[in-house]
Amino acid sequence: MLRFYNDAISVGGVTEGEVEVMVELMASDERPYAVDGEPVAATTMFTVPPHAHDAHSHGDPEPVRFDGPVPTLALTVEPDPVAGYNAFITVDGMVLSGRNASGAHVSGEGHLHISVNGQKLGRLYGTATHIPALPDGEVEIRVAAYTNDHMMYVDGDGEPIDAVTTVKGG
Repeated sequence: MLRFYNDAISVGGVTEGEVEVMVELMASDERPYAVDGEPVAATTMFTVPPHAHDAHSHGDPEPVRFDGPVPTLALTVEPDPVAGYNAFITVDGMVLSGRNASGAHVSGEGHLHISVNGQKLGRLYGTATHIPALPDGEVEIRVAAYTNDHMMYVDGDGEPIDAVTTVKGG
């Protein structure tokens, strides 16, 4: 189960073959919304094709300098009242686009990567996400700007366009 707060998400770990995805509208206390006793939900099936690595690299590609004024990112992470944590990101000067993810580079447009202690959790196409759990102790959470075609955006000095915060996990 994955909780999300935006119109588009990226889901990792899906293997090739037939996949069923179901989304359900939930209240903030995690009770499902229903109409006439039926949950407000939608289901779809799709086929994940075999993945060929020869079409692209999984190495560290060259970063892309952001054209124009460098965007700013801010990150706040708060405990969720039910379970886990909620991350809220403020993005100024960049367009987040789920529709164009994995497409051609469009200057000023892209998505975010979120990581915990250097481990990538996933991509973000909106400004809020749920983190189910964090390890005990001080935890570093980072969001960084990426192009549609998965290259890291950097500023004029070659530094990543990112925001970092530290929270107490566990």
